[in-house]
Amino acid sequence: MLFNILLSAKYNAAISFLFVFLQVNFKGRTIGYRALGRIHSIDEPWVYDATAWDIDSGIKAKVKHYIESEEAIQDAVKEVITKLTTQGLLQD
Repeated sequence: MLFNILLSAKYNAAISFLFVFLQVNFKGRTIGYRALGRIHSIDEPWVYDATAWDIDSGIKAKVKHYIESEEAIQDAVKEVITKLTTQGLLQD
């Protein structure tokens, strides 16, 4: 019953099946990241969203609607690195 209700709600609810959480070290910073796969629509049944964040500062970036989880993760991590660079928080 609940599954049918979730499927009938247009784009308001996503059913999540895949969750990945890892971290990478970049120029003295530890950046955590995760990718979440979800059902999107009949035309694009499966997409990935990703979040990356700097562990120390909490600076975060979210990206949505990617076909490949790796691509979503790369873009989210790049956004965090850009934010860290802008704020002068990266070591040379």
